[in-house]
Amino acid sequence: MTMIDQKIQGVANISTLSGAAIAGFGAFTLTQWLAIGGFILALAGFGVNLWHKVATYRLQRRELQLKLSGKLPG
Repeated sequence: MTMIDQKIQGVANISTLSGAAIAGFGAFTLTQWLAIGGFILALAGFGVNLWHKVATYRLQRRELQLKLSGKLPG
């Protein structure tokens, strides 16, 4: 396979993938895209809440350790 054939094959591959992406994007209606966006936003909110709960738990655990060791009045 020559260098030109490889270049042509690469361009054809990119064109095929681009066409598939555009077709996939166009397959959904606006309502479906909004539903997908809402689902992603809900997952992000869940992640933030989970992170916050874990951080709060770690802080409370550290505070309790300091109180039990006498380094923190309480």
